[in-house]
Amino acid sequence: MLSGKGDLSWNITQKSSRCCRNWKKTAGKPGSLADVSGMRCEVSHAMTSTSQPRKKRPTNAAPQEVMAVFGAENIIETGLAHGTVTVKPQMAEVTTYRTEGAYTDHRHPDQVTFVRSLREDLKRRDFTINAMAMDCRGILADPFGGREDLKNGVIRAVGDPAERFDEDPLRILRALRFASVLGFAVEEGTAKALHAQRQLLKCISAERIYKEFYKTLLGRDAAKILREYFDVWCVVIPELIPLDGFVQNNPHHDFDVLEHTLRTVKAAAKLADDAGLAPKDKLDLEMTMLFHDIGKPEVYFEDGDGIGHFYGHESVSSDICRRILQRLKADGETIRRVGLMVKQHGIEWKDDRRFLKRRLQRFGVENCRMMLMVRTADLSGQHEKSEEGGLPCWRSQLCRIEEGIDMILKEQMCFSRSSLAIDGRDLMADGVPAGPELGEILEQLLELVIEEELPNEKEALLEKSRQIR
Repeated sequence: MLSGKGDLSWNITQKSSRCCRNWKKTAGKPGSLADVSGMRCEVSHAMTSTSQPRKKRPTNAAPQEVMAVFGAENIIETGLAHGTVTVKPQMAEVTTYRTEGAYTDHRHPDQVTFVRSLREDLKRRDFTINAMAMDCRGILADPFGGREDLKNGVIRAVGDPAERFDEDPLRILRALRFASVLGFAVEEGTAKALHAQRQLLKCISAERIYKEFYKTLLGRDAAKILREYFDVWCVVIPELIPLDGFVQNNPHHDFDVLEHTLRTVKAAAKLADDAGLAPKDKLDLEMTMLFHDIGKPEVYFEDGDGIGHFYGHESVSSDICRRILQRLKADGETIRRVGLMVKQHGIEWKDDRRFLKRRLQRFGVENCRMMLMVRTADLSGQHEKSEEGGLPCWRSQLCRIEEGIDMILKEQMCFSRSSLAIDGRDLMADGVPAGPELGEILEQLLELVIEEELPNEKEALLEKSRQIR
C-alpha cells in the first residue's frame, strides 16, 4: 500500500499449469514471473532483497492459494484469520484483499471476507493517501484520489469519515499525527467528524494513544495541531482543559496559560531542530513545555493589587505531568526526566561559575543543557516580542550561562566526585578505614573544591582530609 511512497501490490492469477522448479531461483530479478502450482506470481526485487525491512504485500489470492504457491515449509501463518501469511526467507507479509464487517468494539471487525477486488480492499482503508496500490509494472491503483490529496497536502478519510472513525477511533489521532508530521491540512468533512466523534477516543487503550501523541509532538506542526484540535486532545488529556482561557493577570505574561503553553511548545521545537537534538531529546523538551504550567490554575491567587501569582506551580505541574504520563503508559525514563524538567523549569540561572558547577553536580551536563532550553522556550512564550527576538536581555544572559558551562567542561573543572583528584582508594591508603566516613570526607572535599576554597590537587586534598578526620 502507498503512504506517500511507492510499494508493491501483487496479483496472483490462475493462468499457468506449469510448476515452478524452485521459486527462489526464479524470483530473484525485478519483475520476474514465477509459475508455481498452476499460478503465476509477479515478484519484485523489493521482496527478494534481504537488505529491506519486512514488507506487506496485498494480493487477490486467498490465503490457502498463497500457501500453495510458496509451500508450507516457506510459510508462517502470521494472521490467517485476517488473510496474512509471512513468506520465508524474505519475511514478506502477504495479505489477501478483504472487506470487513461492523466494528462493535471500535477496534476489530466482527467479520472478515476475502475478496478478489483491489478496490474493495482499498475502500476499507483510513485515508485516501493510504488507499493506493502499485503493481510491479508501476501501474497505480488510486480509486479514491489519494495521489491528488498527497500532492495537495490533504488528509481525507476514505468514504464516510464518521464510519472510518467509528471502526477505529484511533484514526482520529492518526489523522492529527499525519497532519503534524507531514504539515498537511485535514479536509473539512474529515475535520468535522474528528471533532464530532472525539469521545470515541475513550475506547482506545492508553498505549495506542501515547504512540500517536508522541509522534504528533515530534511533527513539524505540533503546536498548530494542538491548538486547532484542542478539544480532541482534551479527551485523552483532560488536565489541559483548565488552561484554556485562564488569564494570568501578571505583567510577565501577555497570554492566557494555554496560549503561552502552545507558544513554548513551538519555541521548543525550533530550539531542538536548531540544536540538532535527537528525537527522544526533542520529545522530552516539547513534552516538558506542554506540561510545564499545567498546575497553574490550581495554585493561582491574586494579591491586593490584583496581580496574579502561581507560587509552587512547578511542583504541582510536575506531579500532574507524572500522573498523565503514567496513565498513558509512557516509559519510566520519560516520566522521570520530563517530571524533573517541569519541576525545575522556574529556577533562575546565574552567570556564576560556582552556581553552574553545583547545577552540573546535581543534574549532570545533558540535563543542565536541557534545562537551559526549557528556560529559553518558557521566556520565548511570555510576550509577543519574545518570539520575535525583541527582548534580548535574557537571551544574552542564557548564552553567557551556556558559555560558562562550556568553559567548565573545557577546562575540566571539578564538579563531581568522579572528577576529584583523589578517590576512596587514596584515602584508604592514607589511613581512612572503609565505611561511611570515607564517603563523608570525599563529599566535604568536593564541596570545598566546588566553592574554590581548595585546589583540586592530590596532596592538597589529602592534607585537608587529615584535618577533617
